[in-house]
Amino acid sequence: ESHQVFDEKATFLRYNRIDKFTYEYEEKTMARPKKYGQYLNVKIDTDIYHRLEEYCIDSGYTKTTAVERALTLLMDTYEADKETLRKIADGSVKLVENKKR
Repeated sequence: ESHQVFDEKATFLRYNRIDKFTYEYEEKTMARPKKYGQYLNVKIDTDIYHRLEEYCIDSGYTKTTAVERALTLLMDTYEADKETLRKIADGSVKLVENKKR
């Protein structure tokens, strides 16, 4: 007979009944919940990879989180720049010439 008791830290004690008076206890940690997403398998320059590792150690982020944040920043900036260029092209935003004296 085996039972599990959970606590607020996502750890649990598993205890097995060996006989009428004896139980065997084992502390386990639950795995993180599965993340909905897609796998991305890329080969990057070794120097960039080492920089990523150092960044993750310094910041405490996982590589997944660091790459997700970097890609989000890159794409957000790209989309904002694209929108600005579209507004310039359709005339809704005018460029002002900087005159130096």
